[in-house]
Amino acid sequence: MRIFAVLRVILILSVSQVFAAEGPLRILYLDTAGSEQSVKGPLHDLMAALGRDGIWFDYATGASPDASRIGYYDAILVKPAAAAQSTLGSSYPLPSGQALPIFMLSADATALSFRTELESRLSPERLGAWRNFLAQREPEIREENPNVANYEKRSKPLTFQKPFSVKGSMERTQVPADMELKLFASEPDIMKPIAFAWDHRGRLWVAETSDYPHGVMEDQQQGHDKIVICEDTDGDGKADKFTVFADHLNIPTSFTFAHGGIIVSQPPRPVIFRMVMITGYAGPSVIAVSKARSGVKISDSPWGVIALRLTAKKSSSSISSLITLGPRARMRPEMSLAALPMPLRFSTAAFRTPYFRKALAP
Repeated sequence: MRIFAVLRVILILSVSQVFAAEGPLRILYLDTAGSEQSVKGPLHDLMAALGRDGIWFDYATGASPDASRIGYYDAILVKPAAAAQSTLGSSYPLPSGQALPIFMLSADATALSFRTELESRLSPERLGAWRNFLAQREPEIREENPNVANYEKRSKPLTFQKPFSVKGSMERTQVPADMELKLFASEPDIMKPIAFAWDHRGRLWVAETSDYPHGVMEDQQQGHDKIVICEDTDGDGKADKFTVFADHLNIPTSFTFAHGGIIVSQPPRPVIFRMVMITGYAGPSVIAVSKARSGVKISDSPWGVIALRLTAKKSSSSISSLITLGPRARMRPEMSLAALPMPLRFSTAAFRTPYFRKALAP
């Protein structure tokens, strides 16, 4: 089972109208042929080498950049198509009268050579703002630690990175250049989040796991993990109300909204929670899946529950149905599994959460 680390802060994105003037340097990487959409190219190495130094890249394709978004960047790096030369010059004019420097990616270019040329062409004001940003950042602290896994059998295992504060985490979290990162919730209100999802009321549900990774229990009902609902009650963009929806879980890896409650992926045994009433929270009404009568198999992924297979015994035959969730899902409300006994009778309309709303559109 693969588990992906999640920051111990919950951040939300909003559209920003502030053009590049401070903070990390934002570079638009323009792949004119679009070849790096499916094949690794120079961008990968540039991001790996320069990202820690606050030089961030966004990827785009086409012969010219999107004029409505170009003002968010400090420079453009063009990868010309093999059979044609770029029609862009050495700079891109902005409505403000300023001009963005344009760089052409050559076959022998390196991260160091690009950085050197970039610094030479930036304005003194922008260069100074970037260096000030780097100077005030919370330092990254790494050290050797015998508990760090070395599955790749490197000559020396990777070093252990000490956790950042909220400020340090936000300074190193890259978002699209036209978006702004804002804090919604953090420790001590939430601890060790491993999965989260928004409901139709704008509340954030967070699965917390203090048991991960070594606290697997034989009796999963004795776990120390929980699901917390984070709510912004005063409209200031930050959570100020935290309600424990379910507790005594043991390493819940993901969950999805369904049938008036949630389905929690907690290997090897998923759990179904139903709300007592519309405004109530889970309590004695927890419904455990009976292995003797029916089976539930959940397909998990870094994006949450993506598939749910329900199998119910009926006479001598079995009814097996598959609900597929995720970006490629195309389900309709009428596709309810009416043949399945309760509590395993789900309507796919119950999965119309904000995350899946686009995916479930006709």
